[in-house]
Amino acid sequence: MANNTQIKTVENKLKEHQCILENMVEKRTCELRESEIKFRLLYEKSKLQEELYRSILSSSSDAIIVYEMTGLVQYVNPAFSEMFGWDLEN
Repeated sequence: MANNTQIKTVENKLKEHQCILENMVEKRTCELRESEIKFRLLYEKSKLQEELYRSILSSSSDAIIVYEMTGLVQYVNPAFSEMFGWDLEN
């Protein structure tokens, strides 16, 4: 049987490890929050860039068509539709 001293020693070691683990969790949680903030900012920036890109394409008087790498049409601007009578819905 373990005596009180041994039990106290084990309890103290468990408390130390608990404290270490809690600190690790707290640190990682802070890191994840910081990463989330960075990714949200990057997402917002990319959405603004996409809006700018679409605005430029839409307002161009040149016929513009955008294909995916597979050859699927992703976008046609209004000038393309006017010149060729074709849009994504057709």
